[in-house]
Amino acid sequence: MKKLAFLLILLAVTLCGCGDKEVTHTDNTSYPIYETTYTCDLPVQEITCLTVFETQLFMVDQHTQEIVTYDNATKELATIPLLATSHNIVAVGTTDGKSIYGLTKGDDGFSICELVTNQFLFEVASDEDAIDMLVLEDGTFYIATQTKVAKYNMQGECISISSVVSPYEIEMFLHDTSKGVYVIAEAEPDCISMLSVDVSTNSIHPIDVTLAVNDISLLWGNNHAIIYYVPNTANAKPNLKYGGILYSFDVSTGNTNVICDTVSIGSSGLLEYSYCYEKELVSILYDEETSSYKLVSTSQTTSTKTQLTIARTENNQYIAAAIQNFNQLNTEYFVSSKYYFGDNPGLDLSLDIISGDGPDLVSLYDFPIETYVKQGVLQDMYRFIDDDPEISREDFSANVLQAISVVLFQCSNSYIKLFA
Repeated sequence: MKKLAFLLILLAVTLCGCGDKEVTHTDNTSYPIYETTYTCDLPVQEITCLTVFETQLFMVDQHTQEIVTYDNATKELATIPLLATSHNIVAVGTTDGKSIYGLTKGDDGFSICELVTNQFLFEVASDEDAIDMLVLEDGTFYIATQTKVAKYNMQGECISISSVVSPYEIEMFLHDTSKGVYVIAEAEPDCISMLSVDVSTNSIHPIDVTLAVNDISLLWGNNHAIIYYVPNTANAKPNLKYGGILYSFDVSTGNTNVICDTVSIGSSGLLEYSYCYEKELVSILYDEETSSYKLVSTSQTTSTKTQLTIARTENNQYIAAAIQNFNQLNTEYFVSSKYYFGDNPGLDLSLDIISGDGPDLVSLYDFPIETYVKQGVLQDMYRFIDDDPEISREDFSANVLQAISVVLFQCSNSYIKLFA
């Protein structure tokens, strides 16, 4: 078991240390260790929208005309049938866990309905498409377009309309019970800001919080925090098979904290939604091959494993799989990714190594290894192979090792045999 685990990680990375000096573990990025505690298949064809209220998760599936509920406390699934409607449901919310309100779009525009009874409440007066809805416990509705937020009461009376300052475009709502209503907006690509909705002045102002992330619109957390995903990926939605880091953002304080490396979730698939319930991280994943959804609950463990960090400049599914397999098999160590992206990731990595805050392992993707060899920061992996009682050089393809070097600074995670 130990031998297999070591091979999995060895074939994917380069060991980083101080030349001929003894290897020491750097602990500059100590991510919490999360392990999967519960998983289940979700009986939905397509999640149109969803909301979380207390212990309950409500998922609207217009294909099956049902609301699927999941109780985070009991782990039980249930379904609530919807009365047939031709309207598209854009957003959903509830004030008590019983009445489920939907922002719906029909031929005549947008309206608010109670979805279980299909009861029409009021029309939304707007010259733009509505994109999100927030329902407060007092029955107040906030409806957002890309440039405005309208406040309605339960009777459908429009109380106020607040406009966002240019060049921001609203993407989603946030809510803090102690401080009020906020929106997440984007002023430029990959630069997300939080704005405060001030109904007294009918304005929406940015506050001093900017989140440099790719994708925030699909992920959120509980009443005081949202969760967002940060790797540099061209995918429309974050895919766990490539890895990434999840962060929590506290609406009250503006603080961000690392939750975990997504490899810790131990599953693959598109990360559609994620939220926090007590100390659990609950994620909804979509499998493109089977066109199915599953729910995965992970919790921070009290594991005594020694944490190692691997520097990554890629979203390579094979590297992510090697890390995931290693973490599942090894009882002594746990590997978390440390991502280097931006304008000059190579320089950032070099500076960390020189300062002593470098990672334990490096995935050298599109980086010239000669740079690091000259700096004397890479370990000869033959040392570890020769000193290990369970593996030897004969466990590897001899021709591949001979072709690399008499000193083994790196080893590819794959190779191709060519036959003449």
